[in-house]
Amino acid sequence: MTKFLTAAIAAAAIATPAVASAEPSQSRFEHEGFTYVFTARDTGAAKIIAGKRYPGAESFRLVVSNGRVRGTSAGNPVEFRLTEVDRIDPAATLASR
Repeated sequence: MTKFLTAAIAAAAIATPAVASAEPSQSRFEHEGFTYVFTARDTGAAKIIAGKRYPGAESFRLVVSNGRVRGTSAGNPVEFRLTEVDRIDPAATLASR
C-alpha cells in the first residue's frame, strides 16, 4: 500500500507545473481519505518531492532521478521505477471537477 500511495504522490508531483520562484509552492491532493501536502523542486539532477500526509502528519521525501523514485514514506523506505507511476493529465483532472 505504501508503494501505491507513494506512486500517487509522485504522479501528482510530476503533473504539477513548474513555477519559476525562489520558494517552491505547496501542492495537495486527496487519496483514500488522506490529504497529501507537498512541495516539489528541481535540482537539475533530480526532482525532490517532500511533504506530509494528513491526518497523522506522516512525512515523506522522494527523489526522482535516472528513471527511478527513491525515498521514505512514513519512515519506510520506498523505491520503484518511474514507469510504474500512472501519470495524471492536469487538463483532464480540472475538466472532471
